[in-house]
Amino acid sequence: MEAGWASDADDSPAEVVLLQPVALVDHLCAVDEATAHELANGQLGGSSRCTTEQLQQLLLQVGEFSCRAGGSASNVARGLASGFGVAAAVMGACGSDEWGSIWRASMKRSGVCTKRVITLTGATGRSVVLLAGGERSCRTCLDPQVSFPGRCLQPQQLQGAAWLFVSGYAAYQDGLLLQAVRMAEQLGVRVALDLASWEVMASLWGAMQEALLSGCIDLCFCNQEEARQLCELQQLQPADPETALCYLLQHCSTAVVTLGPHGCLAGSTDSSITSSSRRSSRAGSSTVSDAEAAAAAAAAAQGCGAGGGEAALAGAVIHRQPGVAGVEVVDVTGAGDMFAAGFLHGMLRGWSLQRCAEAACLSGAAAVQVLGADVGRAQLHWMHKRLLGPHAAAALAEAAGQVAREQLAAYGLVEKIGRGVAYFGSARVQPGSSIWQQTQQLARQVAQLLGSPTWTGGGPGLMQAASQGAAAAGGAVGGIRLQREAGTTVLSGTYLPEDAQVVCRHLSTRKSGLVQAGCAAGPADRTAFIFLPGGLGTMDELFELLTLMQLKKLPQLKATAAAAPAAAAAAGGRGCLAATQDAHSSGSGVAAAAAAAAAVPRGAAPVVLVDYDGFYQGFIQFVQGCEQHGMLRSEELKGVAVAASNAAVLQLLAEHYSLELPAELQQQAGAAPAAALLSSS
Repeated sequence: MEAGWASDADDSPAEVVLLQPVALVDHLCAVDEATAHELANGQLGGSSRCTTEQLQQLLLQVGEFSCRAGGSASNVARGLASGFGVAAAVMGACGSDEWGSIWRASMKRSGVCTKRVITLTGATGRSVVLLAGGERSCRTCLDPQVSFPGRCLQPQQLQGAAWLFVSGYAAYQDGLLLQAVRMAEQLGVRVALDLASWEVMASLWGAMQEALLSGCIDLCFCNQEEARQLCELQQLQPADPETALCYLLQHCSTAVVTLGPHGCLAGSTDSSITSSSRRSSRAGSSTVSDAEAAAAAAAAAQGCGAGGGEAALAGAVIHRQPGVAGVEVVDVTGAGDMFAAGFLHGMLRGWSLQRCAEAACLSGAAAVQVLGADVGRAQLHWMHKRLLGPHAAAALAEAAGQVAREQLAAYGLVEKIGRGVAYFGSARVQPGSSIWQQTQQLARQVAQLLGSPTWTGGGPGLMQAASQGAAAAGGAVGGIRLQREAGTTVLSGTYLPEDAQVVCRHLSTRKSGLVQAGCAAGPADRTAFIFLPGGLGTMDELFELLTLMQLKKLPQLKATAAAAPAAAAAAGGRGCLAATQDAHSSGSGVAAAAAAAAAVPRGAAPVVLVDYDGFYQGFIQFVQGCEQHGMLRSEELKGVAVAASNAAVLQLLAEHYSLELPAELQQQAGAAPAAALLSSS
């Protein structure tokens, strides 16, 4: 029985979506080899199923253990997100128990989106992982009621993704693996397949081979044991990595066989990653028999030598990447998954086959240095230092994880408080000044009119004025703060409740969070972006928002009602100069406000420049100049309004959301110049 989809703060598209039909929590148990041999009944290595009672008995016998989110796809997702800053999302199902909550929390801490994971009534998968002598033995318990149903595979789950990653473990659910790869192929999403384990291949090779032969697989990973199993299943000789690699290259454009501490063997017919390599004439792999191709592959790969190199084979390039020397192996759990994350990262960034293999081997080497599949900051720094150089490594290792954590916190706060009106303005304006008082009054009146939360950067100046004005009206307030605002030397004192703010180191986090806060998530949200006078920071935020509008990257709801024809006609045909002059000379507030409001697309959040004392006149002239010189088209900023007074802002918002202004505000709006369009409609 389904409990429903989970709510997730991150609505941004994922570069890589990873299918894990069943969420899994690993119980990591470090034991000596004799104990592992006893607990595993002499069957060390690999993975097998067990009952809940058997799992609990194992944990009682072991004593101490630690818990982590597990599963091949989850491990790859965390490697991509926390190791390389790749936007990764898991698609699958978890149980309605506490282990499901632990799994979700673990994934989110690593920056992985879980909104595509449904919660089903039942138990989340759990696995005892016995770690001894650098090897692992898994005993896994799964609830048959908790598994991602094929009917939940929807095209929108892959929207915007470049890759779908699937593991052979998905073959346990009849038909799901093939259904997923075919859907991805139809959507133009590339597919990476990991062969899971030799035990899974032994029992479910039919489903895996069906996916491999479908023509939908672009990249395939396997280790030495899986390569040997593949050769036995296909009756290929000799049963070694080179033979397996050649077989895989007949059915996908890129394939990799990991060789443990000895590196990997990678091959590709994809010209985008092999164009700089020596290649033979394309013979067409489909015309080469298994035996012939295997013999050629073995000869080519052996010609590379153990020290690395490339060899050309039947239109493919074969590269042998040596292992990373001098690494102390603590635990191999997740090493293959981290390897896949490194290789996929290289593919996403357009790296060469050799560079992808190098990144993958370094990623796997980072994973074996820690207990479990969670690679720590020290290991990530070590990896990036070897891959990118010391300066880039230090920046990336620290910044990627920090930005991900900050963004999750900011988006989570937005979902908690709700979408609303985002204010931007100077941090240097002092309390008691005319602009401060006008801003405080505006925020109070907007909160009363719309009933929406008020969002700011949480700093001093006009941000504080807007927050306190809205709070005085009884409205909810939230702030996405910087550790230090311009014009201050220490962390600014806060006037916001502790649970209504997030403090960020990175400016990009605050900007993306405030954009999220000002975009409607549903038809009930009344949102807007209001720009008050401000300096460089405010202009940076304004230009970024206008660029998002220009590129149509600003989320908006589908239109629910058509704009009034008369109002639309009134807004049409005027350039930004005429519109601006109207804003300062017109006495007909209601009609002009209706025209400006009609120009804002239905479902979009209004963007209003509050032109106190003519502050934005210089900016308007700049926009006009861009248009006159052909650097900008007026329709690209359709719907941005300029308002010289609070009354004009309120009238615009009331028109946009079809609200009636209170009597005293109607009188003010009728007497004041109306808001006007920055550009023609």
